[in-house]
Parts: sequence; structure tokens; C-alpha cells
Amino acid sequence: MTAEVSGNWDPESGSLSIDNITLSGDDAGTLNASLKINGVTRALVTQLDAAQNNPQQAMGLMQGLLVEEVTIRLDNDTLVERVLDMQAAEAGVTRETFVTQLTGALPMMLAILNNAEFQNEVAGAASVFLNDPKSLQVTAMPGTPIPFASILGAAMMAPQSLPALLGVSVVAND
Repeated sequence: MTAEVSGNWDPESGSLSIDNITLSGDDAGTLNASLKINGVTRALVTQLDAAQNNPQQAMGLMQGLLVEEVTIRLDNDTLVERVLDMQAAEAGVTRETFVTQLTGALPMMLAILNNAEFQNEVAGAASVFLNDPKSLQVTAMPGTPIPFASILGAAMMAPQSLPALLGVSVVAND
């Protein structure tokens, strides 16, 4: 297993850009993430350090952060196939049958999102990935930076609005 992190932080402007967080394992795959957040000042980091035993205070301190972009990508090696094979064997079916059953159930499982357009996007990408597990990528790229407080509020009051608020896209094998 290997891990890499690279990025840049300007404590005066509060700009935090983590260009690459990579976890990689032989015969498993590679998980990459990147993010851009504004408002991470030296003062905020000091306050968060002082509030590490007080989650409510820490959450309050993070309200002023602005989320610009977040990307998470999985590049599969063989891990997904092995998991699918194991799950299929437990169900007493072939991998192909198991994937067909799983992808057929995706729309119903995703109905909890209460966002038909996003449900279709996720189900489509997941189906492509499960049938040919190469890569799966989720990107949140709002048109303008979104305050953390707005994200938290939407998550609590109208979670179905989060994909549009954050400009989320999900793609497979791209």
C-alpha cells in the first residue's frame, strides 16, 4: 500500500488546494482525491486545534469555509471483481447474474435521493462500472464557491438539493 499527498496552503489568504491524495494497493486499485477550499486561515487552524475536543464548536468554526471543488476517483485493478465474485458466490449465482440483479435494483435503492435526474446519472455510472469495473469518479464543482454552512443546511433540510447545489457529476470508465 502506498500513499501520496500534495497540495498548497496560503495561510494568509486561506486558500487550501490539495491537488492529490492517493492511496494505492497492488492488485486492488488506486483511490485519488483532490479539493479546493477557501477560508482556511492560520487563525481558523489555531481555533480548530483548540476546539478539537468540542465538535460543536469546531463545526461552528467551519461555517465560513467556501467549497470550490472536490473530486474522488477510484481506478480499479482487481479489487472490485474480487468483491463482486465473493458476493455472487455468497448469493449462489454467477458474477454476471449478481451484477444484473444489483444494477436492476439500483433505481429503487437510489429513490431515497428523491432527485430523479441525479438518481439516473448515478445508476447509469454505477451500472457501467459494475459491468466493466475500470474507474468511477465523483466530482463536486459548484458554479461559485459554496459556503460550508449552505452545504450543511441543505444536507439537513433538503438533501435532494445537494447534487445541484454542489454541481455533482458521476462518471464511470472515463
